[in-house]
Amino acid sequence: MARRLKDPADWKTDILHCLEEVKRLAGAHSEARMNRRPEEGTWSAAECIRHLNLTAALMAPKLEAAIRKAKERGLEGEPPFSTGWLGSWFLDGSGPGARPLPVPGRYRPEGSRDDAPSSSLDVARTVAEFDELQQRWLDLIEEGRGLQLDAVRAPSPVIPILRLNVATWIEGMPGHQMRHLKQMRRALGDSGEGEG
Repeated sequence: MARRLKDPADWKTDILHCLEEVKRLAGAHSEARMNRRPEEGTWSAAECIRHLNLTAALMAPKLEAAIRKAKERGLEGEPPFSTGWLGSWFLDGSGPGARPLPVPGRYRPEGSRDDAPSSSLDVARTVAEFDELQQRWLDLIEEGRGLQLDAVRAPSPVIPILRLNVATWIEGMPGHQMRHLKQMRRALGDSGEGEG
């Protein structure tokens, strides 16, 4: 059964919300706090951002190629877009409220498997990279304007046989980010008011 996806304007709103929240959290907490792991085997807030950077950076070229292909094939179209059962399963499993799943190695922040109480990421650099990647995703949405984004597929960079339509991948990114924003807030003990 097909599932109707959000409008591209909502994708943009969600991406900008995630960007604002990452900047707020990074601005409200010290570098040491952003790198502190709440307990052994968990990620720090900075590692959550790094994970989001890795996923976005690996996926963006796949979507750029798929959008080029859609343009070459003349696949014109407008929202609403939809996804099938596999895309629905993916969105439900990667968004906020989904059960944690094992993270493939290519998406794991460097050093995240060690048992140190803190990570050692440069938070300003990690947030700047997040900002750049969010802009890249906003550019992808613009590049896809006027194209039938649910008629062209792109493979996962980690599991190439997992091929979803471009609209599903784009909708999934901010949902995945919102999931990890919740994880970041838990790691920081942040209720939305910073360290005070």
